[in-house]
Amino acid sequence: MNRNSAIDMCRGMLFVLMCNTHALSLAQIDAAHWLRSDLWLPNGWATVAFVVLSGYGAGYLFSERRPEIARDRALRSRGMQIFAVMLVSNIAFALLRQLSDGHLASALHPQWWLGFVTLETPWTISGVLFPTATLLLLAPAVIRGVARAPYLVLAGLAACQLALSMLKLQLHGAELATNWFVRLLLTEGLGGFPLLPFLVNGCLGIWIGMAVRQRKSRKLPILGSLVVLQCLLYASTWWPETVLWHVLRGSFGAVAKFGCVYLLAVAAVHWLPSRMGRAIELIGAYALGSFVMHRIFLQTLAIVLTLVGAAQVHSPFYYVALFAGTLLLTWQLCLQRQSWSSVDLMFRRLAM
Repeated sequence: MNRNSAIDMCRGMLFVLMCNTHALSLAQIDAAHWLRSDLWLPNGWATVAFVVLSGYGAGYLFSERRPEIARDRALRSRGMQIFAVMLVSNIAFALLRQLSDGHLASALHPQWWLGFVTLETPWTISGVLFPTATLLLLAPAVIRGVARAPYLVLAGLAACQLALSMLKLQLHGAELATNWFVRLLLTEGLGGFPLLPFLVNGCLGIWIGMAVRQRKSRKLPILGSLVVLQCLLYASTWWPETVLWHVLRGSFGAVAKFGCVYLLAVAAVHWLPSRMGRAIELIGAYALGSFVMHRIFLQTLAIVLTLVGAAQVHSPFYYVALFAGTLLLTWQLCLQRQSWSSVDLMFRRLAM
């Protein structure tokens, strides 16, 4: 299947935002620093927009694929692969975290392993892959539903998101919020990524992808509307807080952020300097492998900088070294995958 430059560019741009947030956290940059503000790259956009983009890609690239049985099999197979990558990478990075903290002995107890199920053992950021894997498993049914009744499905998804946001607000501080099922589906999820809100966002992405695929002229109006929505939601943070704005931001903030980044990606494909554009797009083309490997690169750089005495907590220079170094190493890995089929085959065998 031919790749889509705008989708790859958007993945790459979201990867840059994710690396920025992780580097800021590892460098322990103060919350009041301008690098944490909207004057620099926005924080928290990548994780919520990634699942919308996954849905968009499924709707745009797969909705017209025939025969349907092969399409459905491909989507479900990819969903299971991502689920496997989530489990393996979470266990690997959780063990490394225990080792670095000097608590590796706790991993010898069954309770530590069972804690991943009971949510007592903290998940790593690999948990963000759970909604994406679930989305791809359900995507065939969602695609069929959108094809039969697009506006009814859109209304249903919007209503679901509003209901989830209001329910989450009602549960705040309630005893029911501590229930395992509620934590998994609505408030906490695996690693801070609650399943249902992320899943509905992904389904909205499928709807947008199918709408654009059916009529290319819809792309700019839809994306433009999402940008206007994001501007309105952002402006609401400066106004007196009300339940309405809180619910709207919780319901449609993710899809609005996706619209902003995707519109920038469409523009970047045409207007960015070719070398820079190709680098970001290449990282996006190998998004899952980049996601897993960037954590290794980031932690390795942190160790090296500490050993040479260049690591200083709260230092912007430490952050820049982590951020720029991780992006450079990830790009170089993607270049190797592009140039050497054996390297790419190794990652593809690992579903990355």
